[in-house]
Formats: sequence, structure tokens, C-alpha cells
Amino acid sequence: MKRIVFLLVAFTMLLAACAPASPLPSGEGQGEGAQPAATNPPVANDAPTVVAGAFDINNWDSVLAAAKGQTVNWYIWGGSDSINAFVDNFYGKALKERYGITLNRVPIADTADAVNQVLSEKQAGKEVGAVDMIWINGENFFTLKQANLLYPDWAQKIPNSALVNWDNPAINLDFGHPVDNLESPWSSAQFQFVYDSARIKADELPRSYADLKTWACAHPGRFTYIAPGPGGFLGTRFVKGALYELSGGAEQWQTFDQALWDKWSPELWAYLNELEPCLWRNGETYAKDEAELKNLFANNEVDFSMTNDITGAGTGIAAGLLPATSRAFVFDHYMIGDFNYVAIPRIASRKMLL
Repeated sequence: MKRIVFLLVAFTMLLAACAPASPLPSGEGQGEGAQPAATNPPVANDAPTVVAGAFDINNWDSVLAAAKGQTVNWYIWGGSDSINAFVDNFYGKALKERYGITLNRVPIADTADAVNQVLSEKQAGKEVGAVDMIWINGENFFTLKQANLLYPDWAQKIPNSALVNWDNPAINLDFGHPVDNLESPWSSAQFQFVYDSARIKADELPRSYADLKTWACAHPGRFTYIAPGPGGFLGTRFVKGALYELSGGAEQWQTFDQALWDKWSPELWAYLNELEPCLWRNGETYAKDEAELKNLFANNEVDFSMTNDITGAGTGIAAGLLPATSRAFVFDHYMIGDFNYVAIPRIASRKMLL
């Protein structure tokens, strides 16, 4: 599986190094739901665009030839040292040795920063921009899709896409929106809780949101969650999972239904309001992000942390940020998992012209 994922992303980078810039329809560039342009967008390696020989996406040898010697600016969330090191040491080295591609990892605080840069460059009338590839999913993907700013019709043409189960709705739908051959899966993630096995026995762990509220109120001040919203996606997942449990399933939430929301949102608010006085600091404040919650947990101020890390508690233990006795666990149901992707903007800078 690791080899498949590597090749999917490696082939995407090769394509990002040489994909033809597709013309945009007149007047397009910012769709409904697009975010305001960042005031100070991240800066990438500003080498000039290289125009070389033509390629045919249906002939991968021509893609390899066109991509050789190019540089790819990959805009990627930079908040994880382990992910940064993996990208630099694994992808960076392999791309250089195997394909002659230079990988320039551009760390960003939030994927929306890369989306805003693409939007602002298009609004400024630029024909090519600095962002060649983005680690992306969810609302950020949908924003660029609505704006018609994603390079089309490529994801199922890279060689190893034949090994992807595109019929799986967890892959062909990105937060309910059809992928439409605009992005390629990179990895998957699972929302998990982290506990300290030296403090709590496994058979004492809550296994549902209902159990969690009972546990939290029996141990006041020993649980909190991350504030939902920008930068707090784990908190958003926590709240969504509660909604799924209360309403009896996630399938009904594939698309937004106002009547369904009006029916179940009062139940969600009631659950959160009943949980609030049992939380750390009586719910007067919440952890702002995973790093803060991880610190609270490691300092024994609360008994649970949260993570989307595929290694569970492993990365935090290895980095010395969590106790060695930390373990990950999930509820019996409604713990959100998903795939994340890489995508190529239409106005990517390192492109060959047909």
C-alpha cells in the first residue's frame, strides 16, 4: 500500500511539473464559497516557468520526458514535523534520483492559504501562478472546483490510478462532493482519541458519545475538546460524530438537508450544553488546536487528547510529546475517517505548453 501511495503522488508531481495550462472561460476565477484572498500569501521558489517539449497524458513516457529537470512547488500543511520530514526525505530524494524532479515543499499554516493564493493570482490576471500542487480536501477542494481552477481529467490517467477503487464513495466523494477526476488520493485518516494506559484501564474507556458525557460528568474537568472552526478541524469532527450518533447515522448527511438539520441540531446543542459544565475549566475555554490539547493531556490536565494521525499516539510518543504509555482508541461507531488528496491548479507555474 505504501508503494501504491508513493507512486500515486510521485506521478502527480511528474504531471504537475509538465501539465498543460488549460484556458479558463472568460469571467471565471472565483466561485461561490471562495475565501477572501490572503493578505500575505506564502512565497514559493520563484524560478521562471520552463516551456519545453509537448507531452501526451495518455503516453506516460512523454510525461516523464517533459517533467525531467523541472521543479514542483508542493503547498502542504507544515504543522507536522514527521510529515515534513517524510515528504523531504522520502519523496524529495526519490523524485530527484528516479525522475530528475526537484521537490520544493512550501509549508503553509492552513490549506486555505494555498487556495487563497490561487484565487488571488487568478483575480490579479496571472496566467500562471506559484502553486503547482496542493495537499487538499473538503471545503478547500470544493472552493477551487467551484471556481473552475483545478486542472481537469488527469487523476485516473496516471499509471497507478488503476490500483485505486474509484467506485468507493469514500474516494470518489470528497466531503460529499464528487472528485470528478480533479484530485488523486494521497492518504487516509481516522479520528481517534488518545489516553494514557497508566491512568485509565482500557475497559474503563467510553465507547460512544453518550458514554463520554457520562464519563466526563463523573470526572469533572478531565475532558475537553478542540474548538470547532478554522484551525480546529478535529473539534469539527468531534461535533459531527456526536451529530451522527444522535441522529442515528451518517448516511443521511451526505448532502445538506435543511429540514433534517432543523430536526437534529437542537439535539446536538443540547448534548454539547449538557457536556459543557463537566469540561476542563467548566467549558469556559477550549483547546484551540491539537497541539494545545496534546500539551494539556501530556501535562495531566485532561485525560484524553485527539488525533487524526495514522500512527495514533505513535508520532507523539516518538517526538517526546506524549507519555510512552499513551494509546489511541475509537468509539464503537461514528468515528469519522476519510481520504485526503493532492490536486493541481489550472494556473500551476511549472507546466509545459502543448
